[in-house]
Amino acid sequence: VMDLDLKPLVDAKTAALYLWGEWNATTRKRIYRWIHDGKINSIQDGRKYWIPRGDLIKFDTTGLPDAGEAEHSGGGTSLFTIGNG
Repeated sequence: VMDLDLKPLVDAKTAALYLWGEWNATTRKRIYRWIHDGKINSIQDGRKYWIPRGDLIKFDTTGLPDAGEAEHSGGGTSLFTIGNG
């Protein structure tokens, strides 16, 4: 598991590296699809997306929501946009 240096927000590449251990065309498309579908929370700053570090721990090593976490969540996630996104 990758150390996120305790930063409160990470970029899409760092999130993909944390979740799947690599950054390639597949993981890049997957993380951006998750962002656009609202599967994972994000903050858009211009063209860059930032993901709350705490949200990454909701997913197990397969990249699926952890079963215990899914039970406690309100069901949906939200997408926040900041700036001229």
